[in-house]
Amino acid sequence: MLLPTLDRLSVDLSNPTLVALRAVQNEALGFASLHSTLIAVLRHAPAPAVLVEARLSLNKSEKQELRHAASFSTQDPTPKLRAITTSHNPAAVRHKLFIHQWIRVPERSVVHRVHAGDPGCEFVAEDENLSWWESEGKSLRDCKVKVEAMAAGPGRVLALITKT
Repeated sequence: MLLPTLDRLSVDLSNPTLVALRAVQNEALGFASLHSTLIAVLRHAPAPAVLVEARLSLNKSEKQELRHAASFSTQDPTPKLRAITTSHNPAAVRHKLFIHQWIRVPERSVVHRVHAGDPGCEFVAEDENLSWWESEGKSLRDCKVKVEAMAAGPGRVLALITKT
């Protein structure tokens, strides 16, 4: 059912975009959530792709610290925009395009700007670098990527990250 729909809608999986994949969900798969549709379609894409859901959150250690030191702490940690869920297609795994769950989204990323409500950058694919992404003081590897993001509900952003 999925592959014929992609053919009928002329979706180019060698260069997937959120706009095209959202059209698939709107046109043919309205019964499924957008997030599940994107994951299903990207499994068939030959291009390395990672779907990221970003929201404000604390990381695991900050959450533990908050629970254990709640009565002693005078200042709570500040939630940051993080990759809450990450879905990697088989091509991303083969090409070692990997984004860790809970990693902070860099402030200069289009994902951050979409989260902040900048309407001019939604669905705009921008060239970025994975080395901008940091977790526990360590940067991801130097790898050029294309990032496209969209608002997906209050405080939630979906981003498609593909290798360039």
